[in-house]
Amino acid sequence: MSLEKFVTVNTQHGPVKGDRRTTILGMDYINFQGIPYMKAPIGKLRFRAPVEPEKWTETFDATQDCPSFPSFDSYLKKATGIEDAGCINVFTKNVKPNNLYPVLVYIHGGGFQPLKLINRKILFFIRLEVLRLICFTILAIFFKKSLSLSHSIIVLVHDDPSLDVPGNAGLKDQRMALKWIKENIKNFGGDPDSITLFGTSAGGSSVHYHLISEKSKGLFHRAIAMSGTSLNMNWAHHPRQNYAERIARLCGYEGDGSDKSVLEFLENADFEKIVEASENILTDEEKFQEHVVFANGPVVEPYITDHTFIHKSPILMAREAWSKDIDVIFGGTTNEGLLMAFYPDPNDKRIQYLEDSTNFTPFLDLNLKYDNVKSKIFGKTLKELYYGATMPTINNKLPYYYYQGDLQFWYGIQRAVLSRIKAGGKGKTFTYYFDILTEQNGLKKLFKCEEFPGAEHGGCLGYIFSSVMFPKPAIDSIEFKNIIKVVGIISNFAIYGHTGVDEWEENKSLELPLRCLHLTKDGMQMIDLPETARLKVWDKIYKEAGAVLY
Repeated sequence: MSLEKFVTVNTQHGPVKGDRRTTILGMDYINFQGIPYMKAPIGKLRFRAPVEPEKWTETFDATQDCPSFPSFDSYLKKATGIEDAGCINVFTKNVKPNNLYPVLVYIHGGGFQPLKLINRKILFFIRLEVLRLICFTILAIFFKKSLSLSHSIIVLVHDDPSLDVPGNAGLKDQRMALKWIKENIKNFGGDPDSITLFGTSAGGSSVHYHLISEKSKGLFHRAIAMSGTSLNMNWAHHPRQNYAERIARLCGYEGDGSDKSVLEFLENADFEKIVEASENILTDEEKFQEHVVFANGPVVEPYITDHTFIHKSPILMAREAWSKDIDVIFGGTTNEGLLMAFYPDPNDKRIQYLEDSTNFTPFLDLNLKYDNVKSKIFGKTLKELYYGATMPTINNKLPYYYYQGDLQFWYGIQRAVLSRIKAGGKGKTFTYYFDILTEQNGLKKLFKCEEFPGAEHGGCLGYIFSSVMFPKPAIDSIEFKNIIKVVGIISNFAIYGHTGVDEWEENKSLELPLRCLHLTKDGMQMIDLPETARLKVWDKIYKEAGAVLY
């Protein structure tokens, strides 16, 4: 008996229509795209907490590709997208299964920026062929998550709660999407009591923020933070700066710089100008001395509202996280620092700045200035750790990539794992070390860093998502074997609450090294985290600086 091509389900805001489709490997599924979960963030809503959409009575057509929030397309060299893009995609096998499906929710990466290094369609379909469960994906670039001007404006409005722009609007968008899923999922065949949240890079950082923010309590039941946590301080947690005023000035603002004046200007400015201006606001000192990768990122909100998401330092929030009783997986790749190859530096200023060893110091995280005596000592220690007696040069970038990988990713990942352990609770904490290298490592090819060893930042994505960057793998190929391996771990965790890998030890002790599941193209085994010796040096520096480790 042939099935109807279109399928209609009800949501709390109105009916939506999806259609039946087939994956590249021949599996049938039902597709719903572009379902609104929030009101368009335009005008007065542009930088404020999200609002639920108006209800509709006519059936919403969810068979078309959903729009993308405004972002900067690095190939076209201009802003693209629309502001009314607060929508969600749903992929399911059956809207009325005999037993409700477990649910996967994916949050994409992108540094919390309005940046489209890769067209959104490249990383589009999760590999449903081997998942056997319903999958919700948050794929459209979140305008407020990406552009994050609301955290920038916080610099200007922290003494004026009447403006109601305390920041972190993008994380609040995500939280509203999770609430929508929790309340509507059953109508799509999903189990509202079995939701696994996972994400990569800024998506992994977002996952960790939801794990520690009380606002997301109970909205999901397991989590996987991949190559990112809230403790990756140089991009996932920001000091307040005057970025909003900088952007406004680049857009033509000539006002007095007051909170209200800048806010009103940006509320009415063309989003294309805002997005393009946001590409050019960091100073050389911020980029190359302070190692700020992106201008915008989550911040501690300056006053309490009914929608406060981050009320104090993430380290302190993690100590009392609501999620300590749920199971979580953290992990990263063998060469996370190759992220820096994704952002070309034509004049190699990053390397030039490191000729002065003091610039190795994580100034922002340790609340230090360049001319501080400790800064000079710490910088010299880190320079010797990665370069020994040699000097940083453009012909010797591998130590630089290892340094950036530890600074931007692995040290924060280790601290996040230890903070979970210190907090106690019944939840298990697992760690993986991704070292798979095959033709599926499309980002390494795209950004021309194949000469360097190790799996690149985001290297796992080619094993989770279909992509136009490489052809469909043959069923008997090493690529497909590893797709099965990676997706199998994710799906087992989401479906059964365990990883499906019997030898995968959980981390229970504050004693280092962390124990990790080492994933290679030829197999997997438990190992001590290879970065441990270097990260112990970071620990020593942070302790001497009086910083809180976890």
